[in-house]
Amino acid sequence: MIFICASIAVPIGSTLFGLIIDQHAIEALAIISAGITVINAIWFVLISRR
Repeated sequence: MIFICASIAVPIGSTLFGLIIDQHAIEALAIISAGITVINAIWFVLISRR
């Protein structure tokens, strides 16, 4: 099931991020980087509580 969802998400994500990055490269990079940083921070907090 995970493989099927990943197979569906890859072309959709590539298309969406491709369109966004073509129009607003710097802003898109900043938003994506901030999102990854926030996800990692949340993950770190959840793991450190154990």
